[in-house]
Amino acid sequence: MSAVIKVKNSSLNHTEGEGYVRSKVSIDDVLNFIGFGPLQIIAYFLAGLTSLAFGFETLTFAFIDIPVQREWNLTGLQYAVIPSVTGVTNILGGFFYGCVSDNYGRVWPYALAAANIAVFSLASAFSPNFITMIALRALTSFGITGSVSMIYPTLAEFLPVRNRGKVLVLAFLIQAIGNCATAGLAWWLIPTFTKNGWRYLIIATAIPSFLTTVYRLVFFIESPRFLIAKGKFAKARKTLSRMAWMNRKNLNDFLPEEREFQYMVSIETRTEETCLQSFSKFLVIFKPLYLRRTICVAIIYVVDNVTYYASSLFLPAVLKKLNVRSPYFTIFVGFLGQIPGILLMSIIIEWKYVGRLNSLRFFTLLSVISFLLLAFVQTTVTIPVFTIFIYFSLTPIMPLLFTYMSECYPTPVRTFAASFFNNVTTVMTIIFSFVSGYLSDVSIPWLYPTVWAGLLVFQFIVSLFLNYETLNINLIDTL
Repeated sequence: MSAVIKVKNSSLNHTEGEGYVRSKVSIDDVLNFIGFGPLQIIAYFLAGLTSLAFGFETLTFAFIDIPVQREWNLTGLQYAVIPSVTGVTNILGGFFYGCVSDNYGRVWPYALAAANIAVFSLASAFSPNFITMIALRALTSFGITGSVSMIYPTLAEFLPVRNRGKVLVLAFLIQAIGNCATAGLAWWLIPTFTKNGWRYLIIATAIPSFLTTVYRLVFFIESPRFLIAKGKFAKARKTLSRMAWMNRKNLNDFLPEEREFQYMVSIETRTEETCLQSFSKFLVIFKPLYLRRTICVAIIYVVDNVTYYASSLFLPAVLKKLNVRSPYFTIFVGFLGQIPGILLMSIIIEWKYVGRLNSLRFFTLLSVISFLLLAFVQTTVTIPVFTIFIYFSLTPIMPLLFTYMSECYPTPVRTFAASFFNNVTTVMTIIFSFVSGYLSDVSIPWLYPTVWAGLLVFQFIVSLFLNYETLNINLIDTL
C-alpha cells in the first residue's frame, strides 16, 4: 500500500506539491512509527493464550490414549479413529473460519472459534461412550484449525517489521509452557485418579479456551490492515490512532488529517464478498509468483506438524513398551526442552546471516539426529535425554513456519492461506494417526522414531528449494 500524505517525519522520501510536503508511506511505516509497546504486548498475550488453548486441546489426545483404551477396550488403531474423524471437522472448520475472518474481520470469528472449542471440549469430558466421545471431539475440532489459522496472521498485522519475527516465535513460547503444563497435569491426574483422571484432564485443558473467548472480546481492536483492505478508512484511521495512543504516540505527528487518509491506499477494495468469491481470491497463492513457496511451505508444514503430533500421539504407549518407569513424567521432562529451543529460535531467526530459512534447516537437521539417537541408543538415561532433544529441536519449527506463512501472503488472503496449510496438514494427520497407532503396536523398538526421522530428512530436502527469505521485509497488502 502506498500513500500521498502530509507528514512531519523528514526521514521519508519527499516531493513538493499543492503547497505542502507530500510523502509516500506504507502501513508498515505507520506501524514502525507506532512502535512496539503496550498495544503489542496485549496482542501478544492474546496470541499466547490462544496458542496455550490450542496446545492443550491438540496434546490431550497424546495423554489420554492409555486410560481411554483401557476404559473402552480399544486397540491403538481403534483409538486413532478419534484424531482421524476430528481431522475432517478440522478441515471444514478451517475453511469456514478462514472465509469468515477474511470477510468480516479478526475479532468476532476469533472469539467464536475459541468459544466453539471451549464448549464442546468441556462437554467431551462427560462422554458416556466412545461414539459420543468421537462426536464431541469432532465438534471441538471444528474450531481448532480456525483458531490456529487466525493466531499468527492477526498478531503479525499489529507488529512493526523489526520485532515481527521474534515476537511471532515467542508467542509460541506460551504454548510450549502450556504443553509442559498439560504433561504435568497428565502426570498428576491420570495415575492419581485411575478411573476419571483423563476426564479431569480434559476439563482442565478446556479452561484456556474460555479465557481466550473473553480476552478476544475485551481486546476489541480490529486489524487496521483488514479495515483498509475493506475500504473502511475512517475506522482504520481511528484504530491506528488508538494504537498510537496506547503506545504513547500521537498519530497526527505522522499521518495527515482524516480526510486525506483514504489516499493511503491505491488498491481496489471490496466491502462485501461471498465465500465463493473469497475462495477464488485465495487461489492467488497458486499463481506463478507464489506457487513455488506455496508448494514447499505446504510440504514442510505438513511433514513437521504430522511428525510432531503423530509421534507424540502414542509416545506414552511406546515409552511404556520400552520399560520406561513413568512415561508421563518422561514426556513432561521432554516438553521442558521446548522452552530453550523456542528462545534460541527467537534469537537466530532475526540474525542477518541466518534468518527464517537457515533456521528452518538447522532445526530440522537437529530433529533428525535426535530421533535417530532415540531409535538406536535406548537406555534408562538416554531415553529421557533424547526425548528432551527431540522437543528442543522439533517444536520451534512450528512457530517459525507460522511466522513465515504470515509474511509470505497478502493481507486479503492471509488467514485463508493459513487455513489451507492447516487443512492439508489435517488430511495427512488423519492418515499418519493410523500409521502411528500401527507403529505403537509393533514390537520393534527402533522403528517408531526412525519413521519420523525419515520424514524430517524429506522436510530438509524440500527446504533447500525455498528461496524467498522474509527477514526484515514489509508485509504484502495487495493481491
